[in-house]
Amino acid sequence: MQSLGTPCSDRRWSKMLIRKSQYLRQWLSRMAACSAICLAVGAFGPAQGQGEAMDASAPRFVLPKIDNEDLVDSDTLFAAYGATLLAFWTTHCTECTKRMQRCQQLLDWGEEEGLNVIGINFDEYPTAKTRLLAHGAGPRMLHLYDPGGRTAAVYGAGSHSFSAFLVDEMGIIREVHHEIMPDALTALRPSLARLLMRALGEEWAIPDTARDGASPGGSKPVTVSGDRKDARGPGILEEFGLLKQQRLDLHGRGRIRWMHIDTTGTGAVGSNGEPLQPGPSLRHRMELELSYEITPHLHAGGLIRLSNEGQEVLRSGPDYLSSEWGSAFVRHDVRGHIPVLARLLGGAGSFESSLVGGYYRVAMTPLTLMRWDQDDTPISGGQRAQGCGDCGGDAGTAGFIRSESLEKLGPDVTFEGARWDLSLAGRLDLQALYARPQTPRPSDSDDCCEIEPSETFYHQDLYALRAVSHFSLPWGAELFEIAGTAVMVREDADNPSCMASCMREPFDNRVLGADASLPLPCGTNLTGEVAQSHLTPNKEQAPDDQRDAMAFCLGATHELRAGENSALLGIPLKGFMARLEAAYQYIGSNFFSPYGALSYEPNLEGFRGAVRVDWGSVGVGGFFKLQRPIHAVDAPSYGTPLDDRKITASCWIDAAAWPGGVLMVGCVFEDRDLFEPSVWPDELGPLERRTMILSAEQELAPKCILMAEAEWLDGEWLEGQQVGGSTQEVTQEYSSTIVRVMIDVEF
Repeated sequence: MQSLGTPCSDRRWSKMLIRKSQYLRQWLSRMAACSAICLAVGAFGPAQGQGEAMDASAPRFVLPKIDNEDLVDSDTLFAAYGATLLAFWTTHCTECTKRMQRCQQLLDWGEEEGLNVIGINFDEYPTAKTRLLAHGAGPRMLHLYDPGGRTAAVYGAGSHSFSAFLVDEMGIIREVHHEIMPDALTALRPSLARLLMRALGEEWAIPDTARDGASPGGSKPVTVSGDRKDARGPGILEEFGLLKQQRLDLHGRGRIRWMHIDTTGTGAVGSNGEPLQPGPSLRHRMELELSYEITPHLHAGGLIRLSNEGQEVLRSGPDYLSSEWGSAFVRHDVRGHIPVLARLLGGAGSFESSLVGGYYRVAMTPLTLMRWDQDDTPISGGQRAQGCGDCGGDAGTAGFIRSESLEKLGPDVTFEGARWDLSLAGRLDLQALYARPQTPRPSDSDDCCEIEPSETFYHQDLYALRAVSHFSLPWGAELFEIAGTAVMVREDADNPSCMASCMREPFDNRVLGADASLPLPCGTNLTGEVAQSHLTPNKEQAPDDQRDAMAFCLGATHELRAGENSALLGIPLKGFMARLEAAYQYIGSNFFSPYGALSYEPNLEGFRGAVRVDWGSVGVGGFFKLQRPIHAVDAPSYGTPLDDRKITASCWIDAAAWPGGVLMVGCVFEDRDLFEPSVWPDELGPLERRTMILSAEQELAPKCILMAEAEWLDGEWLEGQQVGGSTQEVTQEYSSTIVRVMIDVEF
């Protein structure tokens, strides 16, 4: 047995240092070469936020105002103005407040010339935050509410947090902008001015491409006057979704991926720590959602899913459904007025209620109920890579996310059960839900011995309650938010005969949390969350075995934006934006939240920071996170003591290299020497993992993207082996190469 300080140990560490320096030179040269490519193509590429030219008929909609149930018809709306800017937005994006402020400025600029700017919020559920943001950011604009995002889906805005559609007097969409930066909205003035000038004439010139799909140079424009005429025939979505006055809504999404994996060495894993199966594979997933308006307040529909990802992937979430084929829902929405609310909470005493039975999507906070915390995740090549250390097992088989699963990383989780949302007087939002995330597995007790203990599931019941209040601030349109959350998960042993073969007992778990967000006048936003968990494993057999722990996270973000006329050393800084993030995390050793964010692990504290800079068509950024155990973790009885720390770092660069295309390159470095007592003594766990990702995306059509990605990974892990009757440390090395080609489409 060798210990630290012996000649053999010194030689091992010197070899490791030499190997690390070689790896460092290798990765720096690769990163420099790929970065040079991105900068070269980005320097000549189009600027980000460039709009897509359109000559298509704007789908008709009839939507209520955000303040009341007065309905607005788009046909009347478009015909009354020379140009209309439709701004689809949600309360989930941090930039939407600034974007709506710019939209208000555009309305002030062109209203007298016949411009109309309309905000359309398409949050899935009504909230008081929606109304407060609408009035604070665009107080004179007309704001409409699109329940469930049905109109946004028909327009193609549902997959974005913000979209701007320029519509002329004839109801023709002339330009489309997705995720445009707030300051870039002022660049729409020339396009709006052209539409307004054309509206002053008595006749309209519409290209043949807008009428019958001919090529741009096919024939001369024709003249159309009088009533509005469709520039193109109705598409399939209009036939299904609009022929019955928007009572039927149909939308879906699909993804097909071909992937090839090569591995060398022992124990090769992917960038998330997941085991790899060498060779080619083809995976597909198609989801189709249908919603029908039975009455103005009652909707029903369902989800149909086709996938070949396998049962184990589907069981790992984020869709916890009773059937792999899909699910169904019924939803009842009500708006009303209660005079007593005016006296208790102020305002007009209005309320909005939404009750769903069946499947629904939900996300609360990272420490209570959220699939993925994007702020706690390294960025690589424009995509967010996995942030957990040991994937699989206790991490909810999170390792499937990039290798086997076609899941898109996001905060939402899909449950089956009931959800009730209530917004009171524009001041308070309440959310209550019940779900059954897991059913017993195996369903037959006779099959207990045929599966691995880690794949045994108990029946679960989940209850959650969240209350949120928003307050306007005197220095801006952003809101101060304070909230409280409670989540309880209870397991029942439905198969008692399996108890002898199970590695763990059923539990009762409760997590109570509070969070707040405070925007400051200088462009800084402070956030904080604190949570307390209480775990009772199998109360009947171990009533005294109760575990309580605390966790909290404090963070700050700051944005820097250059003005239109800003310059540095004579270099114009127009379009320059930088975002800085910093946070401190503390997760107690016994903290347990079954449906908290996957990257949050217990018994760790530390700091994280991130920076992102966008300038024109090029973006760069980096992420760093350092964590150490709160309580010492016992090392094995042999070998070198471990320093028990975890480092995650990444850097990336992307460029809008060609119209509709983005080239991205990044690398992620992980160094973890934490010994996990849950694994066998001869498997100490990973030491290092270095991943480099090069990817390219091309927009084939609106909401249809082709992506190609190559990933190179080198890593090491420490193993204990029996040599001559004693256990010694052996460093195993491995590498993997993964190539992915994927098509992603939404409709």
